[in-house]
Formats: sequence, structure tokens, C-alpha cells
Amino acid sequence: MHQQKFEGDITYTQGDAAAVEHATPESPGVIESPGSLTGGGRARLAIAAFANNSTIRVSVTGQPDFVVTTAARGKALVVYCTGLGG
Repeated sequence: MHQQKFEGDITYTQGDAAAVEHATPESPGVIESPGSLTGGGRARLAIAAFANNSTIRVSVTGQPDFVVTTAARGKALVVYCTGLGG
């Protein structure tokens, strides 16, 4: 059996008429990078796996809230927050 992993699995065995797709369920989340900051640092937030066209309010301590809207496949653009940490 051959298998490919990329946002799920695709499997096929020699002689199969077609490959079979096995979707992997996604969980909504926010990913930040780096994990810790120093004063005045800059962070990236990736907002992923929400329903398409979801409106998400993001709150960061000491900063005004902002809103992002997810696009295709429930992913938002990467957002840069500056002046954080300390």
C-alpha cells in the first residue's frame, strides 16, 4: 500500500482503479510565533480551521481588539502584532 499525508491521507494499492482520500478533521485554533516575546517584540498569529467567512475577534492584552475574517478553507491571513511583550 502507498500512502501520502497532506491535510489528510491518500492511499492506494497496486492494481486499484483509483486512490482513496481520507480527510483529517481540523480543530479551530490560533497559532502564535514566537512563543514568548521581549518588550516591543513582534508576533505572528495564524488563525486556522474556522468555517469559511467566519468573523473572529482577536484580543491581545494592552492592544485594541481587532477582527479578522477567514477565507477559503477557514484560514485567515497572517496578522502581525507589534509592541508586545515586556
